[in-house]
Amino acid sequence: MAIYDSKTDEFVVTTQGTKGMKYWIGGLAEISNVTILWAQLVINGKSEGPHPFYFPTRCKKTHKVLPGITIGDCGPKKGKNYIDNGYMILNDVRIPRKYLLGKYGSVNEQGIYSSIVSNWGQRFGLHMSALSAGRAFISFTINVFNAVTIALRYAHCRKQFETTDKKDEIAIIDYPLTQIRLIPEISKLVVQLAAGHELGGIYSDPELFKD
Repeated sequence: MAIYDSKTDEFVVTTQGTKGMKYWIGGLAEISNVTILWAQLVINGKSEGPHPFYFPTRCKKTHKVLPGITIGDCGPKKGKNYIDNGYMILNDVRIPRKYLLGKYGSVNEQGIYSSIVSNWGQRFGLHMSALSAGRAFISFTINVFNAVTIALRYAHCRKQFETTDKKDEIAIIDYPLTQIRLIPEISKLVVQLAAGHELGGIYSDPELFKD
């Protein structure tokens, strides 16, 4: 939650305990000095919905965590452990009003909110459009795609047990058990790949957010 304080021309940002903590932020646990923070923007007691803020997390000179901020590591993952995903708890951290990234919503010195998009849901959708597009592209660049490709190639090359004429061995792709395990995964990825390309095309359309 980011509450505007007109007396100091600042936002007071708090996560209201562990339930509201920011979680799984890439690069936060050890590396990053700043992040893009999403918080409910509150003006004169009224929520204007989630908005993005430029948010310093550590001192750029000492790399120490700034006052009012608690940062920790999310711990080991199944993959990509070189990315230090972290969590962040905020306790009344003050940031300047200019740190609000106000492309679709801004606050003036008098504490008056304005936006070119009047609809709350539409405004949130526009704010999240870059993330949504990224998730669409991720759907056809995931590691599972590489894993199935490797498994399929291996199943064609790996041979085990002799053929009936004893002149060669049987490729394991010819065994029904192998097919039962691989073919459904291939089918899922084909659908996922097609859907990802379709969504990627939609979000790449320059006319999509023109209005």
